[in-house]
Amino acid sequence: MKINTILTGLIVVSLLACTSENKINSADSVTQDLAVEHSGDQEVHSTGLTLNNGGKWHTDESTRRHAANLNVLVKEFQNTPKDAVESYHVFAGSMQEEISGLIKDCRMQGADHDALHLWLEPVMKDIKDLKEIGTAEEGKDVSMRLTDNVQKFNQYFENAH
Repeated sequence: MKINTILTGLIVVSLLACTSENKINSADSVTQDLAVEHSGDQEVHSTGLTLNNGGKWHTDESTRRHAANLNVLVKEFQNTPKDAVESYHVFAGSMQEEISGLIKDCRMQGADHDALHLWLEPVMKDIKDLKEIGTAEEGKDVSMRLTDNVQKFNQYFENAH
């Protein structure tokens, strides 16, 4: 418990000493270091995505719309028969179209935009992996991971502005 208090104090001091631009980089670095050392102490995902000082990150309207559409596609897919590889490929194609729209329409900047990329990168990797599956069993595993990653948007980002 003492080490957590000391580490928290060091984080606060280092954040106060940084310029506003460096605060994000320093906090990300410290968060990742702490995640490795104390993985049970706080919630940190492998992407490094964390809340924005305990709050959700801001998003623009088009990003929220596309994220909502991704969640609709996930819900629709949950009611789709999954015994054929083609059903996973169709799902991946639909998800890719929506991600392409999100990227094209996004006007976010700064730390919020950087956080969005930390969410988006594993989603895009999962879509790519889903396009390349060879069996329905592989598709089941990848689509579950994709679903989990898509649903993290609501955990880390505002749904309304």
